Amino acid sequence: MSSVAQTELEKKVLSELNSYRASYKLSPVSWDPVAYKAADHHSQWMSKVGFSKMDSLMEIKDEKVGLDAHYESIDVPNFVEIFDPLGRGKKFGLPDNAYIEEICNMARSSDASSPIIVKMLPDNKLAKHIILKFSKSPPHNDAMLQKNDFPLKAAVRSIVIGEIVYTTIYFIEKLD
Repeated sequence: MSSVAQTELEKKVLSELNSYRASYKLSPVSWDPVAYKAADHHSQWMSKVGFSKMDSLMEIKDEKVGLDAHYESIDVPNFVEIFDPLGRGKKFGLPDNAYIEEICNMARSSDASSPIIVKMLPDNKLAKHIILKFSKSPPHNDAMLQKNDFPLKAAVRSIVIGEIVYTTIYFIEKLD
């Protein structure tokens, strides 16, 4: 398990998320260490499961919109799965009086314009691409644009392996 710290890519994704929210006149989310630990755990699991298995978990089946991707139902050797988003929050210190949302996806971390030359996207373009991809999924978009009466906190965890970036954004609304 990694320590609580953000990479430059994660900072840029959080900044893009806040820019996206601002375009809808919503307040920004602030970074939260509990959310980071939960997001980190899930992105670690996704990256260990791998692209092909995660791709099948994210498929839309019988009007169920890829929810299987949020349940750590595939056993990964030498990794302790935490079954669902709420369980991850509780494991890392989520208060009882909190509401959570978790969104996750996989995206190409390289420029797809040239099939011959692999060119990795710079962090700022990759961050925009990640938020754009989330915005095209109605449930993910709703989570990013949630209106909040209490302070909304979040964290992003992105793990790049080869040409795939595994990203989880974990939101916490602390009901004071």
